[in-house]
Amino acid sequence: MDENTVIMGNPPFYGSFLQSPEQKSDTLSVWKSISGSGNLDYVANWYLVAARHIAPAGGRAGFVSTNSITQGQQPAIIWGQISPLGVAIDFAHRTFSWTNEASGRAAVHCVIIGFSSRPKPKKLPIWSYRTVKGDPELGLVSQINAYLLDAPNILITARSKPLQPGTQKMEKGSIPTDGGLLSNIGSAEADEIRASDATAAKYLRRLVGARELIHNEIRFCLWLVDANPTDLRTSPTLSARIKGVRALREASPKKTTQRDAERPTEFQEIRQPSTDYIAVPKVSSETWSGPRKLDT
Repeated sequence: MDENTVIMGNPPFYGSFLQSPEQKSDTLSVWKSISGSGNLDYVANWYLVAARHIAPAGGRAGFVSTNSITQGQQPAIIWGQISPLGVAIDFAHRTFSWTNEASGRAAVHCVIIGFSSRPKPKKLPIWSYRTVKGDPELGLVSQINAYLLDAPNILITARSKPLQPGTQKMEKGSIPTDGGLLSNIGSAEADEIRASDATAAKYLRRLVGARELIHNEIRFCLWLVDANPTDLRTSPTLSARIKGVRALREASPKKTTQRDAERPTEFQEIRQPSTDYIAVPKVSSETWSGPRKLDT
C-alpha cells in the first residue's frame, strides 16, 4: 500500500425494505431517477460512487457486499450504470456466509467484488465455495459478469409478464396492514379465542407466510371476508380488533392506507387463491428443507 491507497468501512448490509428514510435519501442522491434504483441494497450506492471516482483515474475498488446485488433485478440496474463508465470486474468471491464478533451478531450471505477501468489479464481470479460456510476454492476464468459467472455480461432486466405465453403469473401474497390484529394470531391465542368467543372462532383460519413455510410454524388469522355483519357487531373479539385496525390505518401517513380504514374487516390487499398453488418465500434460509405440502 502507498499514499494512493484509501481504506473505507463498509455500509450497513440493508436491503431496500430495511433502509431508514435517511438511507433512502442517500440512494436517491446517488442514483437520481434511474428506474428500479429504489429496490437496490444500500451497498449498491458505494459501487456507483466508487466507479464514478475510479473510472477516469484508473483506480481500483473492492467491497464485501450482500450477495443479493448479484441476483434478480439488481445486477442489471447496478451494472447498467457502471459498465458504460468502462469499469468491469477484476476478481470476485462468490456467495459465502459472514458473521462478526459484535453483540447481536450479524449473519449474512456475502460476495466480494473488485473492479476497475484497467485492462484485464487473460485470466481473472474468482473464488467459489462448495457450501456457504466452506473454504474458498480459486478458479481462473476469462471474464466475470454481473452475476459472478464466467459468461458474457448480458444483463437481464425485470419483466412484468412471463416470457412463455400462458405461464401463470407469480404474484405477491396478501398484505394485511393491520398491526397483526387480524393476521398474527399464535396457537395459544387461537385457543383462547375458541374458548371465550365461539362467534370469532368460526373465522379462524391457518395463515402461511414465508416464516411459517420455512420454519414450519403455526399461525392463524381471522378471515372476515364475507363475514356475517351481525357476527362482526356482537363478537367482542371481532369488534375490538376491527376497531383497532381502523384506528391503525387512519393513523397511517399513506393515503391509500387511510382510505382502506373504511374496510377494517379485510386485509388491505387480498390475493388469496381459490385453487391449489405453489407458495415461494421471498426471503429464504440456508436451513430450509425445501417445498412440502402443508397440512390444512
